[in-house]
Amino acid sequence: MDMFLQWLLSLVIVAGIAHWLWERAHVGLYTGYAHLTRLPITVDAALGDVGYTIGTVLLVSFIKANIAWVLSPSSADLLALAVLGCIIALMVEYKALAFKHWAYRDTMPILPFLHVGLTPIVQMTVLLPATVWIAGAIARGIF
Repeated sequence: MDMFLQWLLSLVIVAGIAHWLWERAHVGLYTGYAHLTRLPITVDAALGDVGYTIGTVLLVSFIKANIAWVLSPSSADLLALAVLGCIIALMVEYKALAFKHWAYRDTMPILPFLHVGLTPIVQMTVLLPATVWIAGAIARGIF
């Protein structure tokens, strides 16, 4: 199998599992989302997270004019993915809260000044670069 296709398949699987596990862990911190999907909300959310991950990788690849970086991302690449993941999470949370797609339960830790939940911000900030790195390691045969 082509190394890039192996990387892409690895990314979809790794990101899907990682985000689904995270969604399962923090779904109880939300309320008011039952109307959003026919799928279990954790599956729907994880699929969206995978989409954001792939979209972010494509954006960075476009900016770099190179897709090969994904096979062995540098520290700067991973930092950029973390920053972009944080920005994406903030945008998703602000939009969802503004349009009342969901709300937070009292148990959700809220970031001061930003007024959004902590766990979704940490999720995309950490998992986006981590899953890209893991997929690259798998494609290179490290895992």
